[in-house]
Order: sequence, then structure tokens, then C-alpha cells
Amino acid sequence: MKNLNRLSLILVLSLFLINCSGNQKITKGNSPSQSSVHIDLVDGSAKEGIVVTDKNNRLVIVNAETHKVDTIRNSQISKVSESVNIYDFYGNTISKAEINQSKNYKNTLLYGAGGLVLGTAVGFGAFVAILVSDSSQTLAANLTMAAFGVAGAVIFGKMGHGRDVNAAIDKVRKNRYKVEQIKMEEERKKLEQLKKERELQKKQNKGK
Repeated sequence: MKNLNRLSLILVLSLFLINCSGNQKITKGNSPSQSSVHIDLVDGSAKEGIVVTDKNNRLVIVNAETHKVDTIRNSQISKVSESVNIYDFYGNTISKAEINQSKNYKNTLLYGAGGLVLGTAVGFGAFVAILVSDSSQTLAANLTMAAFGVAGAVIFGKMGHGRDVNAAIDKVRKNRYKVEQIKMEEERKKLEQLKKERELQKKQNKGK
């Protein structure tokens, strides 16, 4: 049973490490582009927004309060962490409802199925180890193999769910960006039309 316990521990730790490796940690000087961040400053104030770049000891964000690009030197920053809010490219908040509306479960199901297969495969090793140790422990062997399968499905399914959420956030951001671009184009056309009308009016006034 000692070997079984060791096998179980190795599987749990391996799955935990695989799960954690899928998430890129946000830290001072290492904030991935498009991350929604909370920034504690040395002077005691704080800022929030979406990261543009984090290079050359400067963190560039779209500020959630001003909706403008804000450049912050690393020497001004006390701590950078993941924000509880999700922001679009303009620093506007994206609600969980919007994310859920744009989310599908493709990766959740795909990763979950893969985790089930992997967990069951490892669990089969435990199944054999139990029966070799005591052939009368069929129920325990089956339950152990099932537990490994479920654990694999849950942990890998969680990884897939994270990817589905990120894909939904990206979709909302791009849709909002397209809407803003359309609005800007409409505004540009209106200004051009006003300019033409004014020029025409000036010509008419000169002709009188």
C-alpha cells in the first residue's frame, strides 16, 4: 500500500503542477499584455486598467478611470496584481454576464475528456497494484481507478474552462472594438459632411 500511496501523491502533484502552469502569474515587471491589473503605487494610491506593454521598466496601461493611456515607471509601483474586474481595450468593465453570453464549453469538454482518459490510465496502474497486493480487493481497486479518472477530468476540465473564459473575454473585447470603430467612422463622416456644408455655404455667401 505504500507504493500505492506514493503513486497517488505523484499523480496529484503532477496534475496540480500542470494545472498551475497554464496560468501566467502577474507580478511587478512581468504583466502580460491584455491583463486586467490592480496597481498599488508607492505613494499609497492605486490604479486599475488593462495592460498594453510592460517593458523597459515601464508599465503602460489603459487607465480604467480616465480611459486614457497611462505610463507608470516601475520605481513608482509597489505591487501589481490581477484585478477582480475584467477590462476591454478602452478600460471599460466587462461584466460576467457578457462573458457567459460569449462563452462556449469546447475546451472544458475537450480537456475534461482528456483528463478522464489520462486519470483512468494512471488509475489502472493503481488498480493492478491493489489486486497484485490483495486479489480480494476488487471493489477498492475499481473505486481507486474511478477516483483517478474523476480527478483527472475535474482538474483538466478546469484548465479547459479557463481557456473558454479567456476566449470569451477576447471575443467581447474584439466585438466592442469593432463597435467603437464603426462609431468613429460614422463620426468622421459626419464631420466631413459638416465641413463640406460649411464650405458650400461660404461659397454661396461670397457669390451674393
